[in-house]
Amino acid sequence: MHRKILPEPNHLDEKSVKSMNSRIIVSFILIAILIPTISLGSWLFLAVIGIFLLISIQELVTAPRKSFRPWVMVLAYVSIVLMVYWFLVRGNVAAYLAFPDTYSFSLENYFSGIHVSIIVVILMVFLYFLGAIADENFNMSDLGYMISMSLVLGLGFQSIYFIRYFPFYSFMIDSNYSGQILVFDTVGSDLSDNPLFTYGLSSALFYWVAFGVVMNDTFAYFIGSLYGKHRMNPRVSPKKSWEGFFGGVIGSFVLNCFIGLMMAGFGYPILPFLDLSHWYWIIIIATLIPLLGDLGDLSFSLIKRHYDIKDYGTLLKSHGGILDRADSVTFTCAGLSILLMFISSPWSALLG
Repeated sequence: MHRKILPEPNHLDEKSVKSMNSRIIVSFILIAILIPTISLGSWLFLAVIGIFLLISIQELVTAPRKSFRPWVMVLAYVSIVLMVYWFLVRGNVAAYLAFPDTYSFSLENYFSGIHVSIIVVILMVFLYFLGAIADENFNMSDLGYMISMSLVLGLGFQSIYFIRYFPFYSFMIDSNYSGQILVFDTVGSDLSDNPLFTYGLSSALFYWVAFGVVMNDTFAYFIGSLYGKHRMNPRVSPKKSWEGFFGGVIGSFVLNCFIGLMMAGFGYPILPFLDLSHWYWIIIIATLIPLLGDLGDLSFSLIKRHYDIKDYGTLLKSHGGILDRADSVTFTCAGLSILLMFISSPWSALLG
């Protein structure tokens, strides 16, 4: 008598197969765009993610399917953009005023942490409340949605930049780091002049995080589509199953643990403190990546269910809009940014 090791797969109808094929095609297109963007970093990464941010703000404002007055759109764009970029402007202006003769614009030097201006946040809240008082078309539900989602996008997109640029800060302040193999024959700040570091190791953290998020989504989607029987939370996300959830988390965890430990073992830790002697941080981060990604996915799904929309946009075809893809990434990057700040400088992280 033969025992079935795996349950019978679900039958996929023609619509599901087309959706799956479309997702695969769009995924390859995104990969072709993002890989050179991530690797080259610097201005290219800043610009591409900036374009994604602007599209996300548009999707944010149109998601409620309500005709807001122009002031809502203007306030959303101005406040979110300032939350993401103001500290870069402030830091560079301060550096220029202090050292005008030797100053050169820098992106990487300021990503020691997340720096959202409290003044921008307070002014944004005041102006949204003032708008709600003066504009009868802007109610309390709109007020809560715009404030909360503006904070999510502002913190989330700055965290995306943090994950890409933090390795410059992390490796450069570790004056003893030179790599265990001959690729890095310089230490400290001299690493920024090494192209193998600038375009290689410095992008490893972002690739590691992005790979974990993508693998979690991929395993969850295919395992859930083929073997999903038990719905996870139909009220929030009707199609998500527990089989898909555990398949995504386990698959992402195993692959990311392997990559993190392998890089550390070969002498190229993703960050200075992610070496073999601190293997437990690799395990913790590899566990958090899929869990934070699922939290972001479910959180954005909750909003879509509230407004009775399938996707935030149609730019990415079957993937939806930018926000439909950025949900997991923003939550994951924000959560990991806090953890990485704490690991690298516990007291600074706790004291803000």
